[in-house]
Amino acid sequence: MSSTPSATEHGKLVASAGALFALDKTLEHVLKTAGVKFPSALVGMFGLLAVMLVAEKIAGEEKANEIKALVAPALSWITSWLPVFYVPSLVVIPLVVTKIAPAALVKVLAIVVVGFVVTIAFSAYSAGAIRRMTGTEMLPVPPAKPLPATEDYVYKLWGGVLAATAVAAVATGANQMKVFAMLAATVCSFLVGNIPDVKAKMNPIVTTSVLANIAAAVLGVMTGDGWMGTLGLYRTGAPFAMSNVGALGAGDVLMLFLGSVILSFAFKVFEARAIIQRHAVEIFGCLVSTSIFAMFATAIAGRALGLSSALSAALVPRSVTVALAIPVTTLLGHPEMVSVTAAGVVLTGLIGSSLCITILNKIGAKDPITRGLATAASAHGLGTAALVGSEPAALPYCALAYALSGIISSVLVAIPIIQKALVAIIGA
Repeated sequence: MSSTPSATEHGKLVASAGALFALDKTLEHVLKTAGVKFPSALVGMFGLLAVMLVAEKIAGEEKANEIKALVAPALSWITSWLPVFYVPSLVVIPLVVTKIAPAALVKVLAIVVVGFVVTIAFSAYSAGAIRRMTGTEMLPVPPAKPLPATEDYVYKLWGGVLAATAVAAVATGANQMKVFAMLAATVCSFLVGNIPDVKAKMNPIVTTSVLANIAAAVLGVMTGDGWMGTLGLYRTGAPFAMSNVGALGAGDVLMLFLGSVILSFAFKVFEARAIIQRHAVEIFGCLVSTSIFAMFATAIAGRALGLSSALSAALVPRSVTVALAIPVTTLLGHPEMVSVTAAGVVLTGLIGSSLCITILNKIGAKDPITRGLATAASAHGLGTAALVGSEPAALPYCALAYALSGIISSVLVAIPIIQKALVAIIGA
């Protein structure tokens, strides 16, 4: 067991994470004021990537690595806690589901299941065809470093916070205490989900969502708000501002860091620049074609099955990681449906993690680049985890596709002609 981090290490983490957070919120404010609708976090991500590339070009790789080292603590923290920042949209799914007719839910499920199968097949064939044309030789890639285990003091700390805030919430009835209690409950649920024995039986994202809902139900009974009332406080949708912090729910607070998550992708892309340069045709050819196919096929299926424009918009980015799927749904004009988007993304990932290897074997996709790109482009992080567990050679291509497919989809939807075409298909 490692020792508790020092005050210096905590200080570096707070400073680096604070810098990313401040950059994200500053860009968001500036672009919103200027009337720019392109996701501000993506602007920041491309800006950081450009800074790294220019620094490497002018001053050498060492200087670029020095820049990365400044935010390394934040990058490590984001990687370890990533699901916590987007799971709030899943936690409030019960609120959303109660407003959707059963027949529509069946259609949503059909689109997600059939859509995954068709998308991974399309992606694999696309990647395979491009691979055969280019014939670029694969080079060995060093294995990724495993994430460090969560230390005991973290469990004790958050367990104590949950107990204290829950007691305060019941005793005072103050909404702010309920917010703190549900924030702690979400983090504790995530920590439980990552215990090795629990993780072996259920995906941590599912565990977190289920346990956080149980906590909301229990807290609701104890405070008199009820399960749904507590979930209503969990995500208020209030915009972030220093003068408005008191209006934020626990889920809103956690999701404030999604922009920082997207900014962190700049450093992942920079680390993989040699692979991207060597296999640029395969990577971008596969990911652009898959992104266009997945989004338009989903929009067309939603229209054909008679789904509302809001539900169709929520499902369009089902193959994109949640942090980048949410901006896509917002760009399509339905920010109120981001919880359905999150659920569709996670469901797609869970289906992908179960079926990706079988489907790839059935269609004869054997090349690690093809298998990695197709899996991550159609089932993002959960599919990636399932594939690389048995096929480590596919890891770098899965990791690239996991980040780049979401970036590419967000950029494509921000292009007016594509955005208008998708909106026209799903209906006003």
